[in-house]
Amino acid sequence: MSEKRVKPGQILAVAAVAGLALIYAMRPASAPGRPVALPLSEHAAFLLCREAITKHLRHEGTADVPFTDNWGGGGDGFYFSWSGSRPLIRTSNGAGRGDSQHEADCWVNGRDGRVSGLKIDGKTIR
Repeated sequence: MSEKRVKPGQILAVAAVAGLALIYAMRPASAPGRPVALPLSEHAAFLLCREAITKHLRHEGTADVPFTDNWGGGGDGFYFSWSGSRPLIRTSNGAGRGDSQHEADCWVNGRDGRVSGLKIDGKTIR
């Protein structure tokens, strides 16, 4: 029987693939534009909603999105609401227009860790 020799290029290729797999596995799960680590916690779902609302209201100035309870039960879905007797979202800018208040509803899919629905001041955003 003849011996098979491993070429240096083959070792390098295997090492490169293993290194890339390690880098991919260690990447931050909550990096912008990527879903958060699953299973999704209630706090992580709230932060996703806060980020989506803040991005949408950025033309209004600085948005203050107060914490609100999850009304969706967790697990497969989360629902946060800023309306009625709950604290509203406040925006303010430096242009002297003062503060304004906004109502919002936000749904997060617990299975894929993404905002699945967003409504601000009665207007459906997603």
